[in-house]
Amino acid sequence: MAWTREIVSRLGLQKVSRIMTGGEERQESVFIGLKAIREKADWVIIHDGVRPFVTPDLIQRALGETLRARAVAAALPASETIKEISRENTVLRTVDRRQLWMVQTPQLFDYDLILKAHEEARREGFGATDDAMLVERLGIPVKVIEGSRFNFKITTPEDLVLAEALLKYGSEGRV
Repeated sequence: MAWTREIVSRLGLQKVSRIMTGGEERQESVFIGLKAIREKADWVIIHDGVRPFVTPDLIQRALGETLRARAVAAALPASETIKEISRENTVLRTVDRRQLWMVQTPQLFDYDLILKAHEEARREGFGATDDAMLVERLGIPVKVIEGSRFNFKITTPEDLVLAEALLKYGSEGRV
C-alpha cells in the first residue's frame, strides 16, 4: 500500500481520499469499496480501471440518465454476427444481434440498491461478471445508454497495441 500512496503523492493527485486493498475477484473489490463509502453517497459510479479511455461526455450522459433510472450501464450494440456454440465448438444457432448489447462501464446505481444487490449475491454465493447483473437479479431494470468503442477493456496484448495507438494518434480518426 505504501507504493500507491507514493504514486498519489508524486503525481500530486488531489481527489484520492483513500486507498483500499481489493479482493480476490472484481465483485469482491467493488463490495469492499461500497462498504468503505457507506453513508457517504446516494449514488455510485463503478468503472473498470482497465477501461482508461472513458470520456467525461459518457460519464455525463450516464449521470443524466440516473434522474430517470436507479441503475444505468453504458453498452454498445453488437455489430458482428453472434453464434452460440457447443462445447465441441460447433455452431448451435445464430443469435439475433439486434437485441444484443456488449456492456461496459461506467455503471451507475442508487447506493442502497447496489449495496443490497451485492449483499444478496454474497449471501447466495452468486458471482457476476458485472454489477448490473446483480441488480437484474433483484428484478430492477437497468437502463442502457450507448457507450463508446474507444471505451474498450485492455485485457490482451492486442488491446494494449490498440491502446498505445490511441494514445499516440488520438481518437480523431487518425489511427
